[in-house]
Amino acid sequence: MDALEFVTLASATGGLEDLTRQALAGQVDRLGQNRFSLVLPMTRRPFETYGAMHFHQGFELALQLLGISRWELLDGHVEVPAEAMLLIPRGVPHTERLGKGASCSCNLNIYVSRDLITYHGFAFVSPGVRRMPGNGQARPQGLELIFDMLAEAVAGYERGGADSALVRGLLLAALSMLLEAVAEPDGDPAEGSRLVSLCRQEVMRYLCNATLNVGWLAEHLGCNADYLSHLFRSQTGQRLNAFINEERVKLGRYLLQSSTLSIGEVASSCGYADPDYFSRVFRRAGGQSPGEFRAAVRHAGGEPAQARPPSKAQGG
Repeated sequence: MDALEFVTLASATGGLEDLTRQALAGQVDRLGQNRFSLVLPMTRRPFETYGAMHFHQGFELALQLLGISRWELLDGHVEVPAEAMLLIPRGVPHTERLGKGASCSCNLNIYVSRDLITYHGFAFVSPGVRRMPGNGQARPQGLELIFDMLAEAVAGYERGGADSALVRGLLLAALSMLLEAVAEPDGDPAEGSRLVSLCRQEVMRYLCNATLNVGWLAEHLGCNADYLSHLFRSQTGQRLNAFINEERVKLGRYLLQSSTLSIGEVASSCGYADPDYFSRVFRRAGGQSPGEFRAAVRHAGGEPAQARPPSKAQGG
């Protein structure tokens, strides 16, 4: 299989699911035989952004099928060869490139939040030519357990590296459950409901990106901006712009409690280029400025390291 064949297969009906099942089954087999290759980037500057980089509130798994992918980080970069898997922890800023000297790169990206799994293909069919074929989703029972196991695997990796038996066991269990989830996906929702679910999920994935707005989402999802806005409001009762701001404020509250980032840095990490605008949106949402909110948390004796992360997206 070459890169163009990968794009064709992933775009065909049922093709992405087949490719994802095969890739997950391969990783489960390698984990079981202890011959897996894991790339897990860490950062000293979580939840910050720079240039085209973004971070997620969930975990991203990239299963490399062909070529080499290069992932730019705030602290450097990592490269992921064929048959290896990349696990990106929550809050680690990154962007994907073609590996140095590689002619192509194909992988399957799986995003895991506490209430939804989404997956899609990603390919550089040649230098500078990028494709994102297909998309799928699943909402299996035990999804929070998968999320928690990935979190424990990251913590175990920090303590003992990829050779840790704990890390291997947690990944084996989590990927086995993901394989079952993809084998039995969420029914066949109506196209409109599916689009709204994907829209919510993409908002949560790209909250930190200053280009995130209704127009960007519509282009990203391949539809008209007015149609997307109307569909989102008709199915949720909320304007799409309001949903974006609401989730950004939740992320802002989390960062104000759990980090020492300045208010300007928090604004940037929440996708606001203008700190003053962030402050106005924040005050409208809760009656306090970001500075007042942080001071109140500290006065109440809140512990930053124990601050609860922002709530998950509803339905995606």
